[in-house]
Amino acid sequence: MKFSTLFTAAVLAWSSVFAAEEPATQSTAPKKAPLAAGDKKFVKDQTEGLYFVMELIGQSKTNAQTEPVKKLGEKAKADFDKVWGDVAGFATNNMEELPKELKGADKSAAERLKKADKKNWDKEFLKTTGKEVKKMARAFKDAKTLVSPDLKKIATDWGPIMSNYEGEWDTAEKEVAKIKPQP
Repeated sequence: MKFSTLFTAAVLAWSSVFAAEEPATQSTAPKKAPLAAGDKKFVKDQTEGLYFVMELIGQSKTNAQTEPVKKLGEKAKADFDKVWGDVAGFATNNMEELPKELKGADKSAAERLKKADKKNWDKEFLKTTGKEVKKMARAFKDAKTLVSPDLKKIATDWGPIMSNYEGEWDTAEKEVAKIKPQP
Protein backbone atom coordinates (compact mmCIF):
# COMPACT_ATOMS: atom_id res chain seq x y z
CA MET A 1 0.00 0.00 0.00
CA LYS A 2 2.81 2.38 0.90
CA PHE A 3 4.55 1.64 -2.36
CA SER A 4 1.48 2.47 -4.49
CA THR A 5 0.86 5.67 -2.55
CA LEU A 6 4.46 6.73 -2.97
CA PHE A 7 4.37 5.73 -6.62
CA THR A 8 1.18 7.76 -7.22
CA ALA A 9 2.67 10.77 -5.45
CA ALA A 10 5.84 10.52 -7.53
CA VAL A 11 3.87 10.26 -10.78
CA LEU A 12 1.75 13.28 -9.85
CA ALA A 13 4.83 15.31 -8.89
CA TRP A 14 6.59 14.34 -12.10
CA SER A 15 3.57 15.20 -14.26
CA SER A 16 3.08 18.56 -12.58
CA VAL A 17 6.72 19.49 -13.21
CA PHE A 18 7.36 18.04 -16.63
CA ALA A 19 3.96 17.88 -18.26
CA ALA A 20 2.46 21.09 -16.89
CA GLU A 21 0.73 23.32 -19.35
CA GLU A 22 1.95 26.85 -19.74
CA PRO A 23 -0.03 29.28 -17.65
CA ALA A 24 -2.77 31.09 -19.52
CA THR A 25 -1.67 34.49 -20.70
CA GLN A 26 -5.18 35.81 -21.06
CA SER A 27 -6.67 37.93 -18.36
CA THR A 28 -9.40 36.48 -16.21
CA ALA A 29 -11.25 39.77 -16.59
CA PRO A 30 -14.41 39.50 -18.62
CA LYS A 31 -13.90 40.07 -22.33
CA LYS A 32 -15.27 43.27 -23.78
CA ALA A 33 -18.12 42.90 -26.18
CA PRO A 34 -17.14 43.63 -29.77
CA LEU A 35 -17.79 47.14 -30.95
CA ALA A 36 -20.96 47.89 -32.87
CA ALA A 37 -20.41 48.27 -36.62
CA GLY A 38 -21.01 52.04 -36.51
CA ASP A 39 -18.56 52.47 -33.63
CA LYS A 40 -15.96 50.39 -35.47
CA LYS A 41 -16.37 52.51 -38.62
CA PHE A 42 -16.13 55.75 -36.62
CA VAL A 43 -12.92 54.61 -34.92
CA LYS A 44 -11.36 53.42 -38.18
CA ASP A 45 -12.31 56.53 -40.15
CA GLN A 46 -11.24 58.97 -37.44
CA THR A 47 -7.91 57.33 -36.67
CA GLU A 48 -7.07 57.14 -40.37
CA GLY A 49 -8.21 60.74 -40.93
CA LEU A 50 -6.30 62.07 -37.94
CA TYR A 51 -3.19 60.13 -38.91
CA PHE A 52 -3.34 61.58 -42.44
CA VAL A 53 -3.94 65.18 -41.34
CA MET A 54 -1.28 65.01 -38.62
CA GLU A 55 1.21 63.63 -41.13
CA LEU A 56 0.57 66.60 -43.43
CA ILE A 57 0.66 69.04 -40.52
CA GLY A 58 4.12 67.63 -39.84
CA GLN A 59 5.09 68.65 -43.36
CA SER A 60 3.76 72.16 -42.73
CA LYS A 61 6.45 72.77 -40.11
CA THR A 62 9.09 72.89 -42.83
CA ASN A 63 7.10 73.70 -45.96
CA ALA A 64 4.49 76.29 -44.96
CA GLN A 65 5.14 79.64 -46.60
CA THR A 66 2.45 81.84 -45.03
CA GLU A 67 1.67 82.82 -41.45
CA PRO A 68 -1.96 81.62 -41.55
CA VAL A 69 -0.84 78.09 -42.45
CA LYS A 70 2.02 78.08 -39.95
CA LYS A 71 -0.29 79.21 -37.12
CA LEU A 72 -3.07 76.82 -38.12
CA GLY A 73 -0.61 73.92 -38.26
CA GLU A 74 0.76 74.64 -34.78
CA LYS A 75 -2.67 75.08 -33.23
CA ALA A 76 -4.24 72.07 -34.97
CA LYS A 77 -1.31 69.81 -34.08
CA ALA A 78 -1.82 70.45 -30.37
CA ASP A 79 -5.56 69.73 -30.49
CA PHE A 80 -5.38 66.85 -32.94
CA ASP A 81 -2.75 65.15 -30.77
CA LYS A 82 -5.28 65.23 -27.91
CA VAL A 83 -8.13 63.97 -30.12
CA TRP A 84 -5.82 61.22 -31.36
CA GLY A 85 -4.99 60.29 -27.76
CA ASP A 86 -8.66 59.86 -26.89
CA VAL A 87 -9.80 58.07 -30.06
CA ALA A 88 -6.68 55.89 -30.36
CA GLY A 89 -6.83 55.10 -26.64
CA PHE A 90 -10.42 53.96 -27.04
CA ALA A 91 -9.45 51.93 -30.10
CA THR A 92 -6.58 50.24 -28.30
CA ASN A 93 -8.74 49.43 -25.27
CA ASN A 94 -11.24 47.81 -27.62
CA MET A 95 -8.67 45.82 -29.59
CA GLU A 96 -9.04 47.90 -32.75
CA GLU A 97 -6.04 48.31 -35.03
CA LEU A 98 -4.47 51.75 -35.44
CA PRO A 99 -2.95 53.01 -38.68
CA LYS A 100 0.82 52.71 -38.79
CA GLU A 101 1.35 54.25 -42.22
CA LEU A 102 -0.49 56.10 -44.93
CA LYS A 103 -2.12 53.94 -47.56
CA GLY A 104 -3.86 54.35 -50.88
CA ALA A 105 -5.22 57.79 -51.73
CA ASP A 106 -3.86 59.30 -48.49
CA LYS A 107 -0.36 58.13 -49.31
CA SER A 108 -0.63 59.50 -52.86
CA ALA A 109 -1.93 62.85 -51.59
CA ALA A 110 0.92 63.13 -49.09
CA GLU A 111 3.47 62.35 -51.81
CA ARG A 112 1.93 64.94 -54.15
CA LEU A 113 2.08 67.53 -51.40
CA LYS A 114 5.76 66.77 -50.74
CA LYS A 115 6.48 67.45 -54.40
CA ALA A 116 4.29 70.57 -54.63
CA ASP A 117 5.88 73.83 -55.73
CA LYS A 118 6.79 75.94 -52.66
CA LYS A 119 4.78 78.96 -53.82
CA ASN A 120 1.61 76.82 -54.13
CA TRP A 121 2.32 74.54 -51.19
CA ASP A 122 0.04 76.30 -48.70
CA LYS A 123 -2.97 76.26 -51.03
CA GLU A 124 -2.42 72.57 -51.77
CA PHE A 125 -2.00 71.81 -48.07
CA LEU A 126 -5.24 73.58 -47.15
CA LYS A 127 -7.15 71.97 -50.02
CA THR A 128 -5.91 68.46 -49.23
CA THR A 129 -6.26 68.60 -45.46
CA GLY A 130 -9.42 70.71 -45.56
CA LYS A 131 -11.40 67.90 -47.18
CA GLU A 132 -10.38 65.48 -44.46
CA VAL A 133 -10.96 67.95 -41.62
CA LYS A 134 -14.49 68.62 -42.91
CA LYS A 135 -15.17 64.90 -43.15
CA MET A 136 -13.95 64.38 -39.58
CA ALA A 137 -15.98 67.34 -38.29
CA ARG A 138 -19.17 65.89 -39.84
CA ALA A 139 -18.48 62.49 -38.29
CA PHE A 140 -18.00 64.01 -34.84
CA LYS A 141 -21.25 66.00 -35.25
CA ASP A 142 -23.19 62.89 -36.33
CA ALA A 143 -22.07 60.86 -33.33
CA LYS A 144 -25.64 60.31 -32.12
CA THR A 145 -25.62 56.87 -33.75
CA LEU A 146 -22.63 55.66 -31.73
CA VAL A 147 -23.45 52.88 -29.28
CA SER A 148 -20.52 52.92 -26.85
CA PRO A 149 -21.03 55.53 -24.10
CA ASP A 150 -17.26 56.09 -23.91
CA LEU A 151 -16.97 56.71 -27.63
CA LYS A 152 -20.07 58.92 -27.59
CA LYS A 153 -18.44 61.03 -24.84
CA ILE A 154 -15.24 61.38 -26.87
CA ALA A 155 -17.24 62.49 -29.90
CA THR A 156 -19.35 64.88 -27.84
CA ASP A 157 -16.30 66.38 -26.11
CA TRP A 158 -14.32 66.89 -29.32
CA GLY A 159 -17.19 67.57 -31.74
CA PRO A 160 -17.34 71.35 -31.22
CA ILE A 161 -13.56 71.67 -31.52
CA MET A 162 -13.48 69.63 -34.73
CA SER A 163 -16.35 71.75 -36.12
CA ASN A 164 -14.42 74.88 -35.22
CA TYR A 165 -11.45 73.64 -37.26
CA GLU A 166 -13.72 73.28 -40.26
CA GLY A 167 -14.23 77.05 -40.09
CA GLU A 168 -10.58 77.76 -39.35
CA TRP A 169 -9.53 75.86 -42.47
CA ASP A 170 -11.97 77.91 -44.55
CA THR A 171 -10.63 81.15 -43.04
CA ALA A 172 -7.02 80.15 -43.68
CA GLU A 173 -7.87 79.29 -47.31
CA LYS A 174 -9.36 82.76 -47.81
CA GLU A 175 -6.37 84.47 -46.15
CA VAL A 176 -3.86 82.52 -48.23
CA ALA A 177 -5.80 83.28 -51.42
CA LYS A 178 -5.37 87.03 -50.70
CA ILE A 179 -1.60 86.74 -50.30
CA LYS A 180 0.33 87.31 -53.51
CA PRO A 181 2.97 84.66 -54.15
CA GLN A 182 6.58 85.70 -53.68
CA PRO A 183 8.69 85.32 -56.86
